[in-house]
Amino acid sequence: MNEAGLGSVWPGLRDEDQEGYFVPLASEVKKHLKIPVAGLGGIRTFRVAESFLTRGLVDLISMSRPFINRPEILLDYKSGRLEKSPCLSCNKCFNPRGIRCVQNRKKKT
Repeated sequence: MNEAGLGSVWPGLRDEDQEGYFVPLASEVKKHLKIPVAGLGGIRTFRVAESFLTRGLVDLISMSRPFINRPEILLDYKSGRLEKSPCLSCNKCFNPRGIRCVQNRKKKT
């Protein structure tokens, strides 16, 4: 990997088809409940989240890391900027000194 010029490897989600890895389970649970069921698990793309909702697989979408990376993401979606969250799922946002995105720190320097 070093010879290929790779300095590090991030095990995060790369493709939209990997997003929502708990949605199939949530969809099965939804069939047996009469309360709203949320879909979650690496959802980073507006189009993917919208698809889960419009297909009736889940009632709500739960996202965490995209908000850590870009707290204004809902405003972006509302204004038509529907880009995928740049979150890498690196888990470096969870730190004993507080939650913050290390990508944002790199952008500022």
